[in-house]
Amino acid sequence: MMSKKPLLTLNKLGITVGEKELLKDISFEVFPNEIVAIVGESGSGKSLTALSIAGLLPETKLNVTSKQLLFNNESLEGLSESEWQKIRGNKIGMIFQEPQSSLNPSMKCGIQVMEMLNQHTQDNAENKKNKVLASFEQVYLDNPERIFNDSGNKLSGGQKQRVMIAMALICNPQLLIADEPTTALDVTVQKEIISLIIERQKANKMSVLFISHDLTLVSQLADRVLVMYQGEIVESGTVTEVFNAPKEAYTRGLLHARPNAKIRLKRLPTIADFINEEKQTDEVGENVRKKRHEEIYSVPPLLQVKDLKKRACTFCWLV
Repeated sequence: MMSKKPLLTLNKLGITVGEKELLKDISFEVFPNEIVAIVGESGSGKSLTALSIAGLLPETKLNVTSKQLLFNNESLEGLSESEWQKIRGNKIGMIFQEPQSSLNPSMKCGIQVMEMLNQHTQDNAENKKNKVLASFEQVYLDNPERIFNDSGNKLSGGQKQRVMIAMALICNPQLLIADEPTTALDVTVQKEIISLIIERQKANKMSVLFISHDLTLVSQLADRVLVMYQGEIVESGTVTEVFNAPKEAYTRGLLHARPNAKIRLKRLPTIADFINEEKQTDEVGENVRKKRHEEIYSVPPLLQVKDLKKRACTFCWLV
């Protein structure tokens, strides 16, 4: 049951650079043991919102205004970098979009994860290493000892992301910010990573702020959804409310941006079609499709593959 007292409160966050408004009056709450998703197109302000919450905004000429940013009923505004370092990784964990750019290729993965424990605990080196190995086991990394001693450039994309998840969760944060954590991964690995995040969320009873453009994914894991468009939250509600009865044209456009496998259209609709309230494209009948297929297959193919075989290369071990 959701607590009435929010874990995170963000009230009227605004960010401008020069005269350009990047975020406008962003307000929402995240409650304990809740998964809240932020969805929207690239450039809508999702990641900028997450970086603001984690105190990771770039040191540029950004003008940041906020009436309230509370975590556990304590203000996060005006904190020094040393104060932020006590919170990040300890109370607020974060998984970034691209693990390749987050892991130092010149350092062992285990040492990088251990840095979190060095920052937030007083354990001895042996206990810290054991905790890192245990965290690797919790995220289902095979042979944790080897992963501990490997650098990131020796791991697959899925392994790197699991190391990032272990790093984000090793201090048992109350809030996990997951910013497009599966963008660079193939579909099979994506499912594994999402299942892992859900499993750890339930085990630790933590809150998750999940940022994604994949609406199908969001519908499977989130409790509530925030829809962002051009730096504003244009719609919010439970997954059922937003996905089954969207109020805003932009939200309807997002939901219809994924083609329906059962309906064939002459032209796929765009978000602009819904925002501008333009007539949706007509459905293509079976007879029209059949005739078009006959036209396509009546001419010689541009490329034809026959009896393709693959065998292991003798020198693959050099790669």
